[in-house]
Amino acid sequence: MAESKNETTVDNPESDQCHCPICLSKVKNPKYLPCYHTFCESCIQTYISSTATHKENETLKSIECPVCRRCIEAPRNDISSEDWASQLPKNKLLLTISVDPGQDENKLCMICKRLEKTVPANHWCKVCMEAICEDCKSLHRVVQSLQNHKVISLLNIKELKSEVEIEEFCLLHKGKALDLFCHDHQELCCSLCLVKQHKWCKNVNSVEDIALEIDRDGIQKTALRYIGLEKTVNDILSENLKKVSKLHSRKQEICKVTEEKVQEIKSLLDNAHAMWLKRFEQNHADSVGNIEIASEELRRFSTTVHEARTMLQSVLKNGSSKQLFVTNYRLQNQISDHINRLKSLDVWNFSEDYKQHSSDFLNQISKANKFEDVVLSKLQSTALKRILLDAPDKDDILKKRQIMSQKDWMKVTFKKVSQITGFAERVYYGLFTHDTRIIIFY
Repeated sequence: MAESKNETTVDNPESDQCHCPICLSKVKNPKYLPCYHTFCESCIQTYISSTATHKENETLKSIECPVCRRCIEAPRNDISSEDWASQLPKNKLLLTISVDPGQDENKLCMICKRLEKTVPANHWCKVCMEAICEDCKSLHRVVQSLQNHKVISLLNIKELKSEVEIEEFCLLHKGKALDLFCHDHQELCCSLCLVKQHKWCKNVNSVEDIALEIDRDGIQKTALRYIGLEKTVNDILSENLKKVSKLHSRKQEICKVTEEKVQEIKSLLDNAHAMWLKRFEQNHADSVGNIEIASEELRRFSTTVHEARTMLQSVLKNGSSKQLFVTNYRLQNQISDHINRLKSLDVWNFSEDYKQHSSDFLNQISKANKFEDVVLSKLQSTALKRILLDAPDKDDILKKRQIMSQKDWMKVTFKKVSQITGFAERVYYGLFTHDTRIIIFY
């Protein structure tokens, strides 16, 4: 997987385009995994062929998503990497929003090409999701199953990227559109899902009805939160690079002092010095390695946030209310799932500094036959807490605690709202807080 471009920010025009997290180029023929991360079909095919394996106690071979590391099982065991990649659902929304008439694949009619004919394309079918010629446009008018397809001129760039109304289809029931939403289970479903899995659910609405009441301003605020969250993650990565640099620098300083002392009594200390250096190098490698592992996970999360922010902004600009609801729902689940996976990792206890209490190596070698080890000072990273504070989550108790901690309680005017009768005459003074509610005994 290619290295992430940390220099890409919200001020960079390139960041407004959706890029493949594998090749880092503008995504071509976009296919998405069940975790909704999108890749070029050729890139994910190569990734599948090189990483698909059988894990313990698993009957199907699987891969890990290159971004969030979620385990994705193959449709069947004997499937080839080409078939697996081709069967992944297309990101039709992204394909429509980013359609470029100047690309080579859009210059020829795809229907004629499959018939081994070379015919220039001058129209785009928003349902077939491909370029077509004038004759194939006429074919759309006479074939009954194609008559409802919306065909746009490739020269009409504005209309090509507007009115994005794309049916999303159920992954479990082929050909069935995801046109319902179960509030009880918080998931999109098709008509067959409703009959088989949600028939007892009491709160199921059509996506069309929900889309009529979509809060675009609220989703716009969520998009802005993603910008802040992406910046926070990138700031943490920058801080981690500084930590690694500091640890490298401190290591070199201590090694230099140690080497000077060793030279004075080299004949007696060569062996002890070599053993000490080996232990120190190992501890240093472990310390830096732990930070680098955490940084790699944060880079993957930054990719998730960047992709979510780019997708949501694109849909806000060009999408329908229905598509906006579906996209926002999926992206919030995607961010939440990735944060939960970050929280499950045991990599957030960072080494902050090295300390060497004594450089009296001659005394050490005479007493213990070895040098004293360099002491590592460690500190729990605040990365996850900072991410949680910036992540768009209305029920985040950490944010509420932060707000409470910043209040000037000496200037707060309290209002009596109720009184409990029947207490003893003497009661200890006390003040109890829960969120923003206050209980006072007096």
